[in-house]
Amino acid sequence: MDKIENLSDQPAIKKLQEMIKDIRVCMFFTEVHTKEQGRPMSVADIDEDGIIRFLSDKNSEKIASIKNEDEVHLVFSHPGKEMYLDLYGDASVSEDKSEIDACWTPLAKAWFPEGKDDPNICVIRIYPVKGNYWDTQHGKMIEFLKIIAAAVTGNKEGDGVSGDILLTK
Repeated sequence: MDKIENLSDQPAIKKLQEMIKDIRVCMFFTEVHTKEQGRPMSVADIDEDGIIRFLSDKNSEKIASIKNEDEVHLVFSHPGKEMYLDLYGDASVSEDKSEIDACWTPLAKAWFPEGKDDPNICVIRIYPVKGNYWDTQHGKMIEFLKIIAAAVTGNKEGDGVSGDILLTK
């Protein structure tokens, strides 16, 4: 049986940082309460306060959606490591140059050919509020072997951990 570990505040932020830095790409859903539109997005940064940042085009549909409804839904998945994160948060948009500089990577040039001075670039900030996580500590193969052992012995010990995440602003 997997261990249940509900996390809040600093332990929750630490778990988010570990998982997001490992997974990096998520399905980013806007309009959570109406038509929920998703698209894959790569995380640019997650800071010490747990704020998740993405680079985006300020003229994109997702920015217009965020201006209508600031709650977003992020779904991270790394099947090879059996890591999953389902997260809700509040979004805001920033055009602050220092924040853009901090999030910039050479790969971002594929979306912003003029570089970090592209007039359409902005940063989406996500303030995580709540979610759930599942994290198998040793990956798929070890978990599979433990399932086989459990089937033979009847011992249902797993090495995974899961729980709720709750953050306050």
